[in-house]
Amino acid sequence: MARRSGRILPFRIPFFRIFYSTTYTILYIIILCLLAITPASIIWTAVENHAYQYIFMIGGVYVLTALLSIFIYSSRLYTNRTVLAGVGKAYIPVEDGEVSKSVRKMIVKQLERSAIVAWESKPRDLEGEILEAEKEGLLPPDTRSVDHNDYNVGRIIAVDPTSPPWGRVGHPGWTSPSHRDDNKTPNVECANVIAELPNLIEARAVSLAPTDPTLTPMAGQAVADPLVVDLLRRPETMGMRDYLTQLSYLGLVNPSTMGQEFLRQYEKARFCGRPITEADFGTLMATFSELLAGMTDVSPEIVEQIRAQTGETRSEAASLAPSRTRSAVHHQTPSPSRSPGSSLLSPVTAREGPSRSVTPFLQQETPSTESFSS
Repeated sequence: MARRSGRILPFRIPFFRIFYSTTYTILYIIILCLLAITPASIIWTAVENHAYQYIFMIGGVYVLTALLSIFIYSSRLYTNRTVLAGVGKAYIPVEDGEVSKSVRKMIVKQLERSAIVAWESKPRDLEGEILEAEKEGLLPPDTRSVDHNDYNVGRIIAVDPTSPPWGRVGHPGWTSPSHRDDNKTPNVECANVIAELPNLIEARAVSLAPTDPTLTPMAGQAVADPLVVDLLRRPETMGMRDYLTQLSYLGLVNPSTMGQEFLRQYEKARFCGRPITEADFGTLMATFSELLAGMTDVSPEIVEQIRAQTGETRSEAASLAPSRTRSAVHHQTPSPSRSPGSSLLSPVTAREGPSRSVTPFLQQETPSTESFSS
C-alpha cells in the first residue's frame, strides 16, 4: 500500500503503467508532428504559387492512407479478439477440417466403441440379439446344440442372457417385457388380471354345476341345473371374501388352507394402494391356480339338498299365493317349523336369498363365515 503524509491511501498508484503510457503518448505525438512536416510544406508551397490542385491531390492521398491504416488496424484487432474468443470452445473440435484425417479416424473408432459399450451395458431384452445371432450363424461351434439362451452376447461386454449384469427388467404393476422361454406372460398389466380373478373363479364354479335331470340333452349338449347354477353365481355387489365363504358352504373351497391364503394375497394386491411386484404377482397366480385346481365338483348330497329345499320353497310359495298380505310376511321370515339344521346355504347367501327366490341358508357341517373374517 502506498503511504503519503503518514496516511494509508485506499488505492495503489501504478507508477510503471503511468510512465509507460505517458512515454508512448509523447513519442506518438512527436512522430505525428514529424510526419506532418512534409505535407504541410508542400501545401504551403502550393498556396504561395496559387497551385490549388496540388492541395486536393496531396490531401486526398493522405486521407486515403489514413483510412487504409485505420482499416488494417481495425481488422487486426477484430482478428485477434475473434481468435481469443474461440479458444475456449463450447464443443470438442474433432470434426472434419478441425483435426487431421488420422486423428479423425482414431476419434471415430473410439466413438463407435463407446457407443457399443453404452448399448451393451444398457438394460434391455436380449431375445432379439439372440435370434439375430442365430440367424446370421454367429454362435460358437460348441454352443449350437444347447439352448439359445445359454451363450453370451455382445462384442465388447460379454452378457450372459441367463443372468445379465443389470438383473431382471421389471416394474411394479407389470410383468417383465422379456420374451425369454421361461417368461410365459411378458408385458402384462397385473391390475387388469387381478380385477378378473373373481370372474374367473365364478366361471370355474359355474362350470362345475351338474346337469338338470328334468331336461333331456339337446343336440348332444347337456343343460346345467339352473338351481345349482343360481347358487354358484356371484352377485355383482358381492365381494371376494363373501363369495369364497359362499363357495365354502357348497364344499368347493377349503377356507382353512388355500382359500384363506388366496384371499390374503388377493386383498393385498387389490386394495393395498401400491402396484404389486412381479414376484408377488407370480405367487398370487400360483395360489390362484391351486385354488382352481381344488374346485373339482359339487357333492351330490349338497346338490340333492339344494333341489329339495328349492322344491319346498316353491310349494310353500304356491300354498301361500291366495293370501297376498300373509305371503309378503312369509317371504321375509323363515318358516318357524323349519329346524336350524335342515338347510344348506350360508348367512352370506341368505342376504341374497330374496333376490334368488330361495330359502335362506342355514348352517350345517360346513365352515362358518368366521374362517374368512379372521
